[in-house]
Amino acid sequence: PEPEWASKWLNGYFAKMDPGGETRLFKGRMKYPFGCNMAYRKKYLQEIGGFNTKLAFRGDDKHIFHEVRQINPNIYFVHTAVVHHHIPTNRLSKEYFRTLFLKTGNEEKLRISEGGGSMARASKFFEYVIKLLVSIAIWILYTLQGKEIKGRFVMLSQWYTLRGFLMRQVHVR
Repeated sequence: PEPEWASKWLNGYFAKMDPGGETRLFKGRMKYPFGCNMAYRKKYLQEIGGFNTKLAFRGDDKHIFHEVRQINPNIYFVHTAVVHHHIPTNRLSKEYFRTLFLKTGNEEKLRISEGGGSMARASKFFEYVIKLLVSIAIWILYTLQGKEIKGRFVMLSQWYTLRGFLMRQVHVR
C-alpha cells in the first residue's frame, strides 16, 4: 500500500501522464520525453553506440534522446502507447526521492562533461541555481494555496539536483 503522504507530494514525479491528442512529432514543455515511455529503432541505438553505461540512473534517457535526435529529428509522441511501469514501495520513500534527484544532478554533470567541458558545466550550474530560485517562488505560491507540502517537494527536487550536480559522485544501490 502507498504511504499516506506519498500521493500528496509524489504526484507529478511518479504519475500517469497523458497529454492526449493525435500522434505527432515530439514537441513539449520538457526538453526530452520521459525515458520509461520511450522506444527507438534498433538501428539508431546501434548507430549511437547503445546506452551510456556511465549514466545508469536517469541520465541515459536524456543521453539517448539527444543522440538519436541528431541522427533523426523526427521523434514522435504516440498517445495510444501504453507502458505499465511498476513502482516498488521503496521508491515511494522520502529517501528515494532525495537520492533520485541527487543522482539526477550528478549524472547530468557527467553527461554534459563528456561533450561540453567546463563552460557547459558552468552554464548548467547557473541553470540549476535559477531553477532553485524559481522553485522557491513556486513553494511560496503553493503555500499560499494551502499546498505547502507539494511546494516543498518541488523546491527540494531542485535543491537535491543542484547538490548532486556539485557532488563528486553519488552512490546508489
